[in-house]
Amino acid sequence: MAQIVADISGTSHDEPLRQAALQVLPSLRHAAAKSAGRGTREIARQRLGIVQDALHVLSAPRFGKRSHHQPIRQH
Repeated sequence: MAQIVADISGTSHDEPLRQAALQVLPSLRHAAAKSAGRGTREIARQRLGIVQDALHVLSAPRFGKRSHHQPIRQH
């Protein structure tokens, strides 16, 4: 998971997603260590939700909003 988040933080063109990944990455790296405690892992899991939320916003359909490429139908 840390590698995926690192890739997102380095290559994403979406600024909020990239910032979320940069914010989460240190926690994930600490949680990946064998010596990481339960609290460290829980914090990383919670912070990973930030990236999940950003991805959801980007991929969720936007009902009621027209894209620029859809023609407007007139009856």
